Amino acid sequence: MQLGNDLKERKCNSCKLPLLKDGLLQVAYEDGYWWHRQCLGNAQRQLKNAMYLAKLYALNQAIMEYREQRDQL
Repeated sequence: MQLGNDLKERKCNSCKLPLLKDGLLQVAYEDGYWWHRQCLGNAQRQLKNAMYLAKLYALNQAIMEYREQRDQL
């Protein structure tokens, strides 16, 4: 398998643009998908932020439930 030939038809999993542009190859392969390095970095950052917000939401819910139970006593 020649890497350049294999990637000519592939597109980035995020932006859907061709991976190989103007002969430049800045790609990453992760979890079975091909990405531009910048697109992968953006996706990882967004996932990290979403996980952080989800944890904050869960913590807020737990605090609210605790306060409700405390007030009922």
